[in-house]
Amino acid sequence: MRREDRQLLWMVIAACWLVMAAWAVIRFHPRWLWPPPGIRPQVIGRFVTVQGYALPLALRREGGAPLCPAGVTVRGEDLPVIEQAAARLADLAPVGAAVYVELDPFCSCDLEGASAASIWIPPPGMAQADPFPYPDSRLLAAVLVQEGLARVDERQPYLYKNELRMLEDDARRHGRGLWAAK
Repeated sequence: MRREDRQLLWMVIAACWLVMAAWAVIRFHPRWLWPPPGIRPQVIGRFVTVQGYALPLALRREGGAPLCPAGVTVRGEDLPVIEQAAARLADLAPVGAAVYVELDPFCSCDLEGASAASIWIPPPGMAQADPFPYPDSRLLAAVLVQEGLARVDERQPYLYKNELRMLEDDARRHGRGLWAAK
């Protein structure tokens, strides 16, 4: 066999090997290369310090920017409960406390200039260490809905909307907050 033929044969073998390797990578989706389809990438959040509050239901963080709990809302007819909700918000996340915030790009907030976020309340006395969330942490929106101090915002897409709907149904059946007997 001539030298040129051997080189051509090796080039064909190398090309076949590369095509088979590319097929295997595409076919078997190695996790180190890219996540499998259908799995939501981990949302990265950060701790922020509560600097104050803004009505109806918003926290002020460093720099004064307001954060609304994503997935919940209060309406004009909920006026008697808004004061209770604001007081409960101050109990859950007092000024100076650190809360874990994951901004939600798909939700919006009724308050001008506010960002919607999943706001997690760490357990008392827990240091700010990664990874988060801790097993005993609570979602601020879930606490407010469960106590009947806020409604699920049906207009907004939200990751925890089904859980919030169940908590709202429980609050309605037990007559808590907004659904208390007048």
